[in-house]
Amino acid sequence: MNEESGQGQAVSLRVTIEVNIIDADALRDSAISRASDTQEVEYAISDPMNALIIASDPIQAADVLAGVEGVEPRAFRVSAETGNPADDDDIHAADTAIVIDGEFADRRPADVPDAPVTEQDFIDLSAQVEGLSPDMLGYNDELEGQGERRRSLRQAKLVAGLLWHASVVMMDELFSDIELLRSRGTPTAADVDETFVISGLPPRFAHRYTALFAQRFLTVAVDLTTRIAGRWQPPSCVAQELALRCLLNEAQVLAEEAGLELDEDWRATVEDFLLEDTDAELLYNEALDGFDDYLDSIGTGVASMKFENWFEPFNNARHVPPYALSD
Repeated sequence: MNEESGQGQAVSLRVTIEVNIIDADALRDSAISRASDTQEVEYAISDPMNALIIASDPIQAADVLAGVEGVEPRAFRVSAETGNPADDDDIHAADTAIVIDGEFADRRPADVPDAPVTEQDFIDLSAQVEGLSPDMLGYNDELEGQGERRRSLRQAKLVAGLLWHASVVMMDELFSDIELLRSRGTPTAADVDETFVISGLPPRFAHRYTALFAQRFLTVAVDLTTRIAGRWQPPSCVAQELALRCLLNEAQVLAEEAGLELDEDWRATVEDFLLEDTDAELLYNEALDGFDDYLDSIGTGVASMKFENWFEPFNNARHVPPYALSD
């Protein structure tokens, strides 16, 4: 106690606790009981890691100690590699008590700041999508009636803005996926299930999705989104076709979260224009396990679907980022 001011001495205490979640339901119930409002309740229910964040609020922990009081919640991240807190600039969830990095990766609230909220927000974003023309996204200028054509154009702009936003979100999530996979070493199917984007790839190859693979995948995903922003070119390799599929998955989730009124077939329309074929979809069919080797053996002329060839350009006119070609 400072005798002159009569105020307590402010100190910072950092505690790192490594835990295993052995009962997700019990953890969720504990988090709900500690939640201060409905937003925290919804956050705790959405994911076990979010529940851990709420349940382990250090300010509430301080309140049970004699002679001290909690002052201000402060989010922090702990690196799994160094064990040290990450830089303040890396903190994303300033309104949460703890953000865990590395082994469990960063879990963000659904209402990410600066995310588009209204349909007009998405339409405004569409102006930045120079690589995709409205007709590539479903606009039909042959519709009868100006009102129908206007609605069709609005739909195309909504999809364009949605793809822009999905590109941003997917990149952020891929960085988190890389951190998680790097902390796990040789990945298991359970590890991959915890990722945001990599979990959307063909599950029978989960044991091959290492941190290095995710880094290579990130580079072709960045290349893909650059084509959306600038000058569109079809995917250059199998991995980039899969990246486009992941991007559309992301866009579909974001569209539902934002309540966008899109035509039911918007995704199929986009796929028809942006994909030259849907051969990569066969990789998701467990019943066709081994078909990739079979196609190679009979020499069909179809691009190789073998895992080790996912980053190989389809032909000499297609180009893949140098990092993606290095293994």
